[in-house]
Amino acid sequence: MSKGLIKFCKDLINIPTYEREGQKEMSNFLSAEFQRIGFDVMIDKFYNTYATKRFGGQGSLLINAHLDTVPPSGLWTRNPLVPKIQDGRLYGLGAADDKGAIASIYDAVRNLEHSRFKNVEILLSNHEEMATEVGQEMFNGTTLFLMHHRKKVKSKIGINMEPTFLHCKPRIAIGHTGGISFDLSIYGKQCHSSLPSKGINAISQACEVIRILEEHNKEETGNGHSGALNVGVIQGGTYRNVVPGTCQLQCLRRILPTEDITAVESNINNLMQNSDFKYKLKVRKRAYSYSLEEDTVIVRLLKSSVAAITGKEAPVILYNARTDAFLLNKHADVKTVIFGPGDLDQAHSPDEYVCIEDLEITSKILKNCLKR
Repeated sequence: MSKGLIKFCKDLINIPTYEREGQKEMSNFLSAEFQRIGFDVMIDKFYNTYATKRFGGQGSLLINAHLDTVPPSGLWTRNPLVPKIQDGRLYGLGAADDKGAIASIYDAVRNLEHSRFKNVEILLSNHEEMATEVGQEMFNGTTLFLMHHRKKVKSKIGINMEPTFLHCKPRIAIGHTGGISFDLSIYGKQCHSSLPSKGINAISQACEVIRILEEHNKEETGNGHSGALNVGVIQGGTYRNVVPGTCQLQCLRRILPTEDITAVESNINNLMQNSDFKYKLKVRKRAYSYSLEEDTVIVRLLKSSVAAITGKEAPVILYNARTDAFLLNKHADVKTVIFGPGDLDQAHSPDEYVCIEDLEITSKILKNCLKR
């Protein structure tokens, strides 16, 4: 077990990066640590942390991870900010998403003296989990960094670090799903609960809307999984003795790279327009899907490094969640593969953990990518 790697990951977990002060503390901590090992570091006003170091090779490589986490839910059975090791797992908020990745990056470069690349760039983004408002618009941290500092980025290839392992086995993602976030307000008719026939129960109608949306999604995607629809929030009603007149749904429909996001959105609109419900639909955010050719230079390099370290070929997959790979490609023309320690099913979960073996393997694979 690499004690330095584990300690560094624990130090990151200690910091509450779901709140602004914690994000500031994290960026300052990372800045100091990367400067200590010879990187030039800048922190922007959104606490995106960008570290660079010159070596003697050719070209450049960008490695990206995010420093923020979602807030802990009330379902944790342990303190989410006090990391613990148990049965080969490191437990703590962000262990899999995405602090384990940052720890593996740091471990891979801290003693790196020679590299196949001339420039190694590390972008540790903030506001990946929850966008921040700028000028009445919501922006992701990576987007904000590239809007203001695009010229700093030299790389044309990159690795976006997100949890792609499965049962301690590395996998390489050459693309990810996108998504449409939308709100549906369902309107009924409020009245006294003793006279339900005089009203229209908006919550009951919302339940029917959910059923219709889910059935349509299964027909549209075939399996209802990769292009999954999720109704994440439902709000309605005031008191138990009042038939509710309104109900709000907050929904997310994931988009496959093979799908047209505009067509999917149009189909949802048509479905509601052809129904008998009174409603209002508002799209909150469109996140585009992303895919990369398997014979791209960075995919070949990562595949060869996985094979060199594990002795086995890594499965190539589509990542079933949005990542910053799309943004790096869109705003900086960085062809970006997705790879990192941890299982995706641990992300945003109570009692989140990452297998220590994942961290160690990832660090070795990154070193192999970087070495001359």
